[in-house]
Amino acid sequence: MNPWKSIALSDYEAHMALPAVGQAAMLAAEFAKAVADVQPRSLALVGCAGGNGLDQIAGTALDRVICVDINGSYLEQLTARYQRTIPHLECHACELEGFRTCGTVDLVFGGLVFEYTRLGEAIEAVALLLATGGVFVALIQMPASGMPTVSPSPYAQALDGVVDFFQYVEPGVLAAVAAARGLALGEQRSLVLESGKSFSVLTFTKAQPGG
Repeated sequence: MNPWKSIALSDYEAHMALPAVGQAAMLAAEFAKAVADVQPRSLALVGCAGGNGLDQIAGTALDRVICVDINGSYLEQLTARYQRTIPHLECHACELEGFRTCGTVDLVFGGLVFEYTRLGEAIEAVALLLATGGVFVALIQMPASGMPTVSPSPYAQALDGVVDFFQYVEPGVLAAVAAARGLALGEQRSLVLESGKSFSVLTFTKAQPGG
């Protein structure tokens, strides 16, 4: 069983929000940046947990907001938080690899999720979800000397189950997998938090058919 199905949202969010970890703020800021840059009419947040920055679009006028996560209880809590402030909210409890839906979106954002997926299948799902000319933003964790996969915190023990499930994704591998599915890399940026953990943000555009 995927370990993310058994981790309490309260433990995950408390861990990510700790100043020493700083990843909740990072995810929210990068999601907000993607929305500001793309200005989509529709979007998907994959690996959404209980929001992971979704508050950044509360009250905005979007035609469709899709949230995907493997843990159904996370989505129940997300719905309770945002159904009144985010119209046209859709929540889907499933593996990203198998996610399919009618229609497409202008923006797909996935932060710290691809390390826990079968990469080729996950990117295939993203490519099918994305409209032609749409933008895909992936935020992935980079190896850092002396840094553990899960940052030390009072909640780290609750997240122990995901360590063996985690696999680093090399940016070059992600770019190649995406390119094979019609997603062209446009930008790659590095982020380093005060904790010393480093991340890479890759932005792709879905090419015109035959382009």
